Amino acid sequence: MHIVLMEDEPEQGQLLQTMIEAAGHRVSLCLNGEEALHALASDGPDLLVTDLYVMRDGSVQRDGGVLLISRVRRGVSWMGQRLNPRLPIIAISGGGAIPGGFSPLQLAKQVGADLCLPKPIDVGELLTAVQELTST
Repeated sequence: MHIVLMEDEPEQGQLLQTMIEAAGHRVSLCLNGEEALHALASDGPDLLVTDLYVMRDGSVQRDGGVLLISRVRRGVSWMGQRLNPRLPIIAISGGGAIPGGFSPLQLAKQVGADLCLPKPIDVGELLTAVQELTST
């Protein structure tokens, strides 16, 4: 199974990639939404795992996971290439709810994530989710 993993923190991304690959999956690690859209459009993946926030130079970037999820669900990337709007998506985030009750993981569900997992990631839970979302 081929998984596109978008994680902006290289060490975390490489650790997740290693663990997912050890379970027998192929992983395309992407550090931002632009790389992820390219991989989604060209590599025909079976699943997307995306961090919700992409940080660069100390600020949250527009090409994070929420935008990525919504683009996949619309079926068209920024490059105009077709994407699979039914692609299973797992959203991950270390950001908890903020005052007023806003939760990044709730927002991910609203824009179309199939499953949301908080960081730190429990790899066993992630692999179980991968299996559940991709078994048909």
